[in-house]
Amino acid sequence: MQQPSKRRKRDINAFLCPSCTQQCLRIQTLGTHITKCCPDLFYPQEWEDCKDSEVKVEAFLESLLAKELKLRQQALAIVFHEKDDTGQRVRRDVTAVADRLHLPQQRAVTLFRQAQRNIELVADPEPVAVIYEDEHLLAVNKPEGIITAPKHRFMGGSLVNRIIGYLGCNMHPLHRLDMYTSGVVLVAKDSAVASKMHDHFKYKTISKRYIALVTGAMEKGAHLTVDAAIDQHPSIKEARVIGDGPEALPSQTEVEVLDSGPCSLQLSDEVQWAPQTTQDTSQCPSAASLVCARPLTGRTHQIRLHLAHIGHAILGDDQYGLMVPWAPRQMLHAGTLSFEHPVTSQPVTITAPLPQDFRSALEHCGMQCPSWLEPSSEQAQPPQAQPDSHT
Repeated sequence: MQQPSKRRKRDINAFLCPSCTQQCLRIQTLGTHITKCCPDLFYPQEWEDCKDSEVKVEAFLESLLAKELKLRQQALAIVFHEKDDTGQRVRRDVTAVADRLHLPQQRAVTLFRQAQRNIELVADPEPVAVIYEDEHLLAVNKPEGIITAPKHRFMGGSLVNRIIGYLGCNMHPLHRLDMYTSGVVLVAKDSAVASKMHDHFKYKTISKRYIALVTGAMEKGAHLTVDAAIDQHPSIKEARVIGDGPEALPSQTEVEVLDSGPCSLQLSDEVQWAPQTTQDTSQCPSAASLVCARPLTGRTHQIRLHLAHIGHAILGDDQYGLMVPWAPRQMLHAGTLSFEHPVTSQPVTITAPLPQDFRSALEHCGMQCPSWLEPSSEQAQPPQAQPDSHT
């Protein structure tokens, strides 16, 4: 585990709380803060003996930091690494940390949060498909079947871990895609750029275009906006539903129909509706449509739910759609990302070419990949050459 620095370099030196890293400019302020923030580390007599000397205070903080790091290791072990009688790992929550280490709840929360932040992310060796890179941003074409971020910081196996392996350093993910969705994923190389890009997402000044292959015939060229709030599924943690409960979040998606083609199917073991579908499951569609979806909000499973809600569920979606043998996963692809560059202020559009499994599904329905998803010289290019260290 990385040790946080004792001081942050500013115009004025400041003492740093070993628990929350709050800066205190005066020794007296430091003592007051620690008694409130992490009283379990504070020993009044030791403080009385050192508070009149800056050198002794530094030594005192070193000793508190050592105790804090030990507590963090114990907190991580309690939450992630303990096993039950059968030898299986048991995931616990922060309440268990508070109980086992005899800490107030808020103190346990801060302790565990800092423990997680100081775990270095794993670098995976698998390659990434880079589609845009400059000194500030990196965009890759995410393959289907891989999660965007690791489930825990000490685990690998995600796109983020592959990107760390490619860059040779940590970075800042800006958004994520579902495991079985392919397409553009953008990361920032430093925190200042990440903050500006997060503002793009927050204030909706970034445009995302997805394409999806859906059930049913739709009128080519038609435009519609789906406005339906999304709520947590009442019994399935990973699922979402269209709802109007107090916890439901407003959600809007613009949809444009690009093409339509025949797709006559019969329900069988290989062709079946997913368990969470909202469509009539007594029959199969006689056609399929290719749509471009532009989410105006960013809710979990938003496009998948909204398309199913209007009666055109995504083919291959094993939660909300129709599963068919020639669509081995949900036919949803994040095609383009457009925004103003946070440093140069130039317009940038990043395009992720359509993967072969999606192209094959389109061919099965007599449709073709949209021209704007084909590799082109108009694709946004980095303002400078990619560093040799990444090759």
